[in-house]
Amino acid sequence: MLAQQLGGIDLHLGDENQLRRLMQDEKLRSTETIRLKKLHLDLLKQDLAMEAMYDEDFTRSAMVMQWGQFLDHDLDFTPVDASISRFSDGLGCNETCVNDPPCFPILVPPGDPRIRYRCIGFSRSSATCGSGSTSILLGRPHHREQLNQITAFIDASNVYGSDEFDANQLRDLVYDEGKLRVGMPTAFNKPLLPFNIRGQVSTM
Repeated sequence: MLAQQLGGIDLHLGDENQLRRLMQDEKLRSTETIRLKKLHLDLLKQDLAMEAMYDEDFTRSAMVMQWGQFLDHDLDFTPVDASISRFSDGLGCNETCVNDPPCFPILVPPGDPRIRYRCIGFSRSSATCGSGSTSILLGRPHHREQLNQITAFIDASNVYGSDEFDANQLRDLVYDEGKLRVGMPTAFNKPLLPFNIRGQVSTM
């Protein structure tokens, strides 16, 4: 539908499309390899040191950051892999410290007094069909590419949805005012998010 509106040209701007890279991906060992760090350890240490430093800004408020974050969430949203258990034996990704797809645990340095576990559970984001492991099945090995679940326009799709179905799910269809559905009112006259009565997950 989007391609038809753009004169038949598919610019991959609709939802469920592969994220476009701004830079060429680095050549890694396999289609599923993750780049762990920069090539030079000194640069990595420098980045960690910079995290503790910041410059004060007397002309901009935190609203600039919040607006930038809103725009980012409006342009791209990568869903987490549908499976949160490793494929080999079904063990949960939060129960293993072994890198076994789709699990990619974050190892905790030995002797770290802040964390008493050996690793922190981590699941990778969903890959587009034909990239990563599935690219081998197609005979065209290609590095893993991420999926964009919303439209790549500044269209408030993170609020109103990327298609008509999602938009109708979020709208208050009782009154023809085009407003979003809301939930129970609070003491401050600001309603909560609505119940998701049609799905398995509630937004409350």
